[in-house]
Amino acid sequence: MFVGLTIEELGIKLEELGIDPSNFPHGSNLLTKIKSKQTLARENALLIATPAYLLLHNKFLEYEKGLLSLKAILDDTDGYYDLIKTKEINKFSHQSDFISSLIPELLCVILRKVLSGRKELQHLRVVAQKDIIIECNFDTSEAGRLIEKRKRMDVAILSPGKLTFNEKSIDLFIPAFCAEVKTNVDKNMLSGIESSVETLKRTFPKAKYFAISEFSDFDLKSQNYASTGIDEIFILRHQKRSDVRKSPESRNPLSEKLISAFALEVDAHLLAESAEKFDLHARMSKGRLT
Repeated sequence: MFVGLTIEELGIKLEELGIDPSNFPHGSNLLTKIKSKQTLARENALLIATPAYLLLHNKFLEYEKGLLSLKAILDDTDGYYDLIKTKEINKFSHQSDFISSLIPELLCVILRKVLSGRKELQHLRVVAQKDIIIECNFDTSEAGRLIEKRKRMDVAILSPGKLTFNEKSIDLFIPAFCAEVKTNVDKNMLSGIESSVETLKRTFPKAKYFAISEFSDFDLKSQNYASTGIDEIFILRHQKRSDVRKSPESRNPLSEKLISAFALEVDAHLLAESAEKFDLHARMSKGRLT
């Protein structure tokens, strides 16, 4: 359908879809690469990958409309993943997030589908690669100063808002859900995530925070994260990285059962937090004040 288009025409197709990093991070990554000067090998890779992505993007939109099943888009995502992992296509550095931006985009699609079916959740927004405030401090310097600490979230569900202090307004997005998304997660990554979780939950104690990875890269016998602020750690392929390194063809598909459970858990959390909050007098009659 899109095969045979020039690199410029493929870029126009992506731009027409309104793709940006906050809603389709992988598609935006492709568009950035198309707009940048590339080697011949990388341009040829984009000429193959982009038409395949455009077909996948259409499937994502169909899923959001309820026209495709979760299993169907997971199968399509894995098929596209197989393509861009090949030596012919994967000509880009690890730092460019060419491959690692795909799962965050998939999760955004799934979470938008969760919100779309709930009228009571329409004030919330799914975003990717968003710098959000995780801590605010105030002091008397300069006649009153607000000090922000921000962190980029791979995927988040936010309630947009503004905070005004001393006639200065800043965007204040209140997180209901945040996720750190990795290809592989090890104990050092989790230690870094723990620090961010603790900071965020001091400011937004009701926010859920998940670590999500395709593969694990830590000792399953010696590690215990039950006491951390991370609400859950999801390993989407039920696999250790070392096993796949030894035998790449043994890579498991994305787990439909696990991803479905993830979506249901986020949905239940959002509904609970969006439910009507009764005043103290009404809660007193039930004996539960929180």
